[in-house]
Parts: sequence; C-alpha cells; structure tokens
Amino acid sequence: SIGERSAMTLSQVEQNDPDLKRLHMSENIFWPNDCAELSRFGDAIGRNTNLQSLTIRSPHLADNIHMFADNKTFFEGLKRNASIGGLVFAGWDLSEGPGRETMSEYVVNINDSMTVFGCALGNGGIGVLVSAVTRCPNLNTINLAVCNIDDGMLEEFISGIRGLNQLEILNLSCNIFGQTGCEALLQPCCKIPIAIYVIFISATTSILTTIAQLL
Repeated sequence: SIGERSAMTLSQVEQNDPDLKRLHMSENIFWPNDCAELSRFGDAIGRNTNLQSLTIRSPHLADNIHMFADNKTFFEGLKRNASIGGLVFAGWDLSEGPGRETMSEYVVNINDSMTVFGCALGNGGIGVLVSAVTRCPNLNTINLAVCNIDDGMLEEFISGIRGLNQLEILNLSCNIFGQTGCEALLQPCCKIPIAIYVIFISATTSILTTIAQLL
C-alpha cells in the first residue's frame, strides 16, 4: 500500500483541492503491488479540474507489462482529464511495450507543454511521439532533452509537427543528431517562428556553424 504522505496526496486529488496544482508520481511512491490506490488516483485525476501539471516518472511500470495492464485504469483517468496543461514523461521506453501503448492511446489534449525526458524513442517511437503531440494542437512547448534523437529521427519529428501552430519552444538539448538534423531545423517547423534550444555535449565546427544560423 502507499505511504501516509502519498495517501494524503491521493485525498487532495480526490477532493479536487484547489491548492494542488502539480503532481509528481514516482514508482517508488505510487506504484504499489496492490493497484487499488493507483486506480483511485486515475479516477480522481479524471475528475480533477485544478491539476495543471503531472509528472510520471516510472521506468518500472513502463517495463512491466503485467503491472501496466493492471494499471490501465490510471491512464484512462489521465485521458479524461481536461485541466492538465503540462505533462512530463521521464525515463520511459516509448519504443515498445507499455510505454509505447501509453503514448499511443492515452496522451490527448495537453494544452501547454509536453516533456519527454530521457526516454527511448527508437524502433518507431519517434513516430508514436509525433502522433501524440499532434493530438495536442495547443502545445506551446515541447521538451525532448536526452532522448538519443539522431538525424533521421529529428527529420521525422520536424516533418510531423508542422501543424502545431501554437508551438513557441522546442528543446532538443543533449541529443545525438548532427549536421543533417541541424539542417532540418533550418526549415520552418510551423507558421510562426519558434525558439529552438540545442545544447550539445560536444559539437563539430560545422554543427556550430549551422546552429549559428538558427539564432
């Protein structure tokens, strides 16, 4: 079962506490073997109208297909919620299994920002992500830092987000794309100019020259 502090948070979500704006869920706190509490969280989140930001940091859940199947009620609640403007997935594997299904089926209508931090996007995962963000047409910020995005993945992503006309910020820091990916960034992503953040752990002169053209 969940601890006392987590139980108090669950109560706040269920009571639609107006002071609870941000919720951070971690596998160490909210993913018990008994899934009843998590189902309660999902139901409460689905009815909550005050939550503005939700972080789901749970590699264990994402890698455990049986646990994921038991916890689908939670994600159905997330899908029903209409107030969450900022969604954060940290440490998920979106290339296969539960993480991929979560992004494909349950992420809709996020109205402000989406962060996919330190997630695996290979094996078609970048396409799943494109589909998810295009279901959220009002996004103004997308953060894809530390996701091992290479040139081909970035080209696919940039091509897929051209309809996001509210987008203002795209963070691509600490990925592995190079010159070709940078050149893809030179093409207009949307109908309005956006700020693109690209921070490399190391970069060649040619990449830095291309990045300079973006500034």
